[in-house]
Amino acid sequence: MICAALALILAAPPIHPAVAEARTILSVESGDTRALDPKASRWPDRVNWALARRAFQRDMPCPERLALIDSLTPNGPGRDAETRLRWLLSAQTACKVDGKETAKRLAISHPTPEDDVSTLSPDERRARARALEEAGDYVGARTIWAALGTREDRFEVARLGLKRFRTDFKGTAAQFKALIEGPDDLSADAAYFHAKSLGREGDLKAAMDAYDAVGKRFPAHKRADDAAFFKAFSMYERARLPGAPDARRTAYLAAAKEFAQIDAKSWKSSARWYAVWCRYLAGDAVSADLDAIAKDATDGSQTQRKATYWAARADLPWKPVAAVKRFRALLNARTHDWYGLLVIREFPALAPPKTTLTDAPAAVAPQFKEAVEEIRALVEADLMGFARARFAVLRKGLRDAQAVALEARLAVEVGDAEETLRHATARNQAILRHPIQADDLPIWRAAYPAAYAEPIAKAAKANTIPPALLHGFIRKESAYAPDAVSKAHAKGLMQLIPRTARQIRSDRGLGRGEVDLHKPKTNIEFGAWYVGALAKRYGGQLPIVMATFNAGPAAFDSWKGAQTQLPTALWVEMIPFLQAREYVKRLTATLVIYEQLTRPVGLAEAVDAAIPSQVDIAIDTGGVKY
Repeated sequence: MICAALALILAAPPIHPAVAEARTILSVESGDTRALDPKASRWPDRVNWALARRAFQRDMPCPERLALIDSLTPNGPGRDAETRLRWLLSAQTACKVDGKETAKRLAISHPTPEDDVSTLSPDERRARARALEEAGDYVGARTIWAALGTREDRFEVARLGLKRFRTDFKGTAAQFKALIEGPDDLSADAAYFHAKSLGREGDLKAAMDAYDAVGKRFPAHKRADDAAFFKAFSMYERARLPGAPDARRTAYLAAAKEFAQIDAKSWKSSARWYAVWCRYLAGDAVSADLDAIAKDATDGSQTQRKATYWAARADLPWKPVAAVKRFRALLNARTHDWYGLLVIREFPALAPPKTTLTDAPAAVAPQFKEAVEEIRALVEADLMGFARARFAVLRKGLRDAQAVALEARLAVEVGDAEETLRHATARNQAILRHPIQADDLPIWRAAYPAAYAEPIAKAAKANTIPPALLHGFIRKESAYAPDAVSKAHAKGLMQLIPRTARQIRSDRGLGRGEVDLHKPKTNIEFGAWYVGALAKRYGGQLPIVMATFNAGPAAFDSWKGAQTQLPTALWVEMIPFLQAREYVKRLTATLVIYEQLTRPVGLAEAVDAAIPSQVDIAIDTGGVKY
């Protein structure tokens, strides 16, 4: 028995020194008293944090203890600015040093319910409210502003209602209306947001009148220009509502006239587009109108491509040869954007032939062998944070040596694809705008990594959705950064809002409670369930799934208008929210790319699966409503 055990020990591979050191650091972070020297460490900053933790937990001369904690630099989860301040306050208390300023900084910048706020000035309370809003505690922020109660604070309460809560636009409109009377700039802002609240409530006629009032009362204010544009936009939106075709045509022409009168520099380009677009929808625009926009736009810009595409569509019934020539030029200039893909959807014969894509092993040059072995040993030991830190050090050398394939491979292995994909995308635009070629595959893999492939494949299968769609969402939402947090407090790979995750948890029958959205597997599971639920509700129509993921089913309901079936290209162009409209366009392009990179399909086949010829907005089986 002893001999067998000894044989197993002797047969076990030696522990890599980096793994041993990382485990020692983790042990010290958990309370081990072994000595550590940051100067001799692969991770000196992390060692300093471990030493600082021990400094306020054990006896150490106070001056050294305070100086060590005060010198820390944020460099990871649990090693951030808030943690440093809390450790510093703890040390100050133990050392009987005045910690009032530290406590105040924590109460303002990193608020908790237990904070003593009695000594905070009104301005410091407002800063605390802004920190609460940034952290997603909108109720806490509103409570502070409501208690302070000045005119400016009541404006902040109303702003929260419009931009954050989004549940009572009628009430928000009333709050802004009460602030319109006054001598300051706040009056113009309140009048403008009063009109915007009415529009969000769905009362477009009242919104138009309110926008008119802004221009009349504050003609020299910047909000007057904003109001003029959104009055015209409200007219455009009203034209989509149920009514006779002749009435809709008249409404679109009226909106076009209103847009044409806008000359403000900040809105002139957008107003010019919508003036022509409204005429196009009314059947009154010709390709020359759209060509004029394309001619004045920046070469290669989305405005130019959009105008060129719709000019070709306007020409198609009357000048088919000229129209196809325009479509071909669009495709040749850029294949993998929304308008290039629409051309392939319309004319699949124009798509390039299918290319066999085979990955070659990512060669490891001798100068990188030791570092790569170290990183992979850390990954195998599930010490991902340490592996990512070492990869970050190696990345510059890989780029200097143009080792694109190796960088892309390691980025996926360590779960740190974000910086690599952004760099590869920015540096290789000329390659990425054209069809995927086998020789350029390493660049495509770097710009469109397929990280977390196993949990994504499993979650996609469980929810009957394409794995490429989840890869597209994750790349678009977080660029594969598991710790990503948005300004709206969305978290993790698929950028889920915590309250949405709680609702998903409940709907999945997992009970109530918080969800750790920074765990990749959990985030993918919850995000895939939500995407699958949207797909079930809307009949698997991917453009609608994308739009509702971004803006929510309630917003989608408000876009429906009179027509229930529309060509997909037209419906997407008519999405009233710029963010949601561009989201669908870009995510569709990303989905098509991932389809080609993750399974053996050609471009035309991938486009056919991603972009239906039309959408049926009447399909709605119910279900998920958030």
